[in-house]
Amino acid sequence: MSDWDFSVHGRQDLVGSRLPVALTVGNFDGVHLGHRRVIQTLKEFSDGLPLLALTFDPHPSHVLFPSNGKPSVIPLSERIHLLLELGVDAVVVQRFDDTFAQLSADDFISKYLLQEFSLKKA
Repeated sequence: MSDWDFSVHGRQDLVGSRLPVALTVGNFDGVHLGHRRVIQTLKEFSDGLPLLALTFDPHPSHVLFPSNGKPSVIPLSERIHLLLELGVDAVVVQRFDDTFAQLSADDFISKYLLQEFSLKKA
């Protein structure tokens, strides 16, 4: 059982099972052309591994700068749908709160990414 507050959309078996994956991390707030290029590049780089997209909800700016949070371009449900439609095998939505915001970069990698996902490409 994970200590992290996240949900998985798409292939549930890719999280916590130690199956090797290729991962991209981003807010994907509009799943615009730049985001689509990131997904395309991940596909090209993945050597056929399943693709995971990690995103955050709410947008980190709402936690880090509550009086000046970035508005959502599209609803979370639409972001998930579009990412899956682009060929991502699973979308992981991590709840972004004060506790998660306190993670150092090293802890984000070692205690979150490397413990939860069997990264082969990132």
